Amino acid sequence: RSDQDVVVDCSGTPEGFALSMALLRPRGQFVLKAQVAGTRGIDLGVLVRKEIHAVGSDQGPIDEALRCLLEERVDVVSLIGRRMKLSDGEKVLQMAAASESGKVLVTP
Repeated sequence: RSDQDVVVDCSGTPEGFALSMALLRPRGQFVLKAQVAGTRGIDLGVLVRKEIHAVGSDQGPIDEALRCLLEERVDVVSLIGRRMKLSDGEKVLQMAAASESGKVLVTP
């Protein structure tokens, strides 16, 4: 379903990159928000074939991001893959490192 104009990948995984490319329309914009751990299995040729405009984004304007969150213009709930307690310590770190877990929300 290559119909998205903009895709932001926060996964840092080759699988996340591949999914982003599958969703992105030709000549779309790709924003990489996380460093990818290793490049094995990543087809960078898709950027050329689909004429993708790729942008790396390490940090951005915090005030604008907070405003978007306060105005509920960003659906952050759908990003949460799992909720865990801070007291679960090591399990929290293991889950956060697992690419299939999504984002882990840690609560007190």
